[in-house]
Amino acid sequence: MQHTVIKRHDENDDPIINSPTWGDIKNIFDHFCRQNDITYEKIMRCSLNQTHSMSRFSQSDPHIDHMEPHNVFLLYLNDCDGDTIIYDKTYSEVGRELITLGSDQHNELKELGRFSPKLGKAICFNGDHYHANEFCNTDQRRVVCVITFK
Repeated sequence: MQHTVIKRHDENDDPIINSPTWGDIKNIFDHFCRQNDITYEKIMRCSLNQTHSMSRFSQSDPHIDHMEPHNVFLLYLNDCDGDTIIYDKTYSEVGRELITLGSDQHNELKELGRFSPKLGKAICFNGDHYHANEFCNTDQRRVVCVITFK
């Protein structure tokens, strides 16, 4: 499930704010950027995502959020299971938005990093790298804020 805060838009279009939560989220994001010496020129998308357990799969398909260069800011909004996994391969190497679990391409991926959800913890990474999330336990939900930016 997802709540779109800023809609995806073409590179030359202005962001379309879709939620009154944007002001508070932007304050948190700007504070993170100041603390970590990160500058940005454009927000590409922002959403609040909630996932639940998936008994058939341990994780989502590795994917990228945009085909153009970008970064990903991920803020964990609760404590739960369901690590974020960042892989070694990039879009420029593979050329697909999504790599299906169990495929030859998936089996060739190696983990670069793994981050466990904790309320208030934030990570930022190069969005050209494929990434995925593990699904949480059946009695949990995983809630994150995702901002993609240039």
